[in-house]
Amino acid sequence: MPSSHTPHREASYIDTHLEGVIDPDTPRSSVLAATEIARETGIWRFLADATAREGGHSVVGWYFLADLIGSSGVDPSFREAVVLPQLDATRAV
Repeated sequence: MPSSHTPHREASYIDTHLEGVIDPDTPRSSVLAATEIARETGIWRFLADATAREGGHSVVGWYFLADLIGSSGVDPSFREAVVLPQLDATRAV
């Protein structure tokens, strides 16, 4: 599975991992799954580790995900930290 979500109730955050080869829709479906877990648990802080992903969204795509999150009726206390892979300086952008 390209994404997983683990709530850590004692620390009050949801740990999200995106890994392996993912298609462009995987980040969107991952966000929707994570927000459902947040509604169930009442935890609205996320740590999203995308360092092991291949494919999927570009950096610009993450901004579109922010719009999706904002329009999905999240709690005002929603916060997310996203860790992205290091950019390969030799790759054309």
